[in-house]
Amino acid sequence: MGIVYRARDPRLDREVAIKVLRPVLASDAEARQRLRREALSAAALDHPYLCKIFEIAEDGSALYLAMEFVPGETLQARLERVPMTLPETLRIGPKSPRPSSKPTPRGSCTAT
Repeated sequence: MGIVYRARDPRLDREVAIKVLRPVLASDAEARQRLRREALSAAALDHPYLCKIFEIAEDGSALYLAMEFVPGETLQARLERVPMTLPETLRIGPKSPRPSSKPTPRGSCTAT
C-alpha cells in the first residue's frame, strides 16, 4: 500500500521514516482513508515496539506519514534472505506487539 523512505527532518535534526501511498493509490479515497486510520491508531498508542507517528500531511496530491525511523533490516528482507530458525522466531516473536501486550494510550499513565 505504501512506500517508506528514510529522510532527515531539518527542523529537529533527526532521521525519520516517510510513508507515502504508492502513486497508483494516490487518488484512491479508500486507500487514503486507510492510511489516515493507520496513523490515528498508531499515534493513539505507546508501546516500545510500535514506531511513533510525528505527522500526517499532504503535499499536493501525496498523502504521507512522518514517523520514527527505526534502523535495521525489515522483517520482509530478513525472511527473503533466509528462513528464520525456531530459536530466532522464539526470540523475536515475544517482543512483537499483540493484543495481550496492552499498549498504553498516549497521554495516560499506568500505576506500578
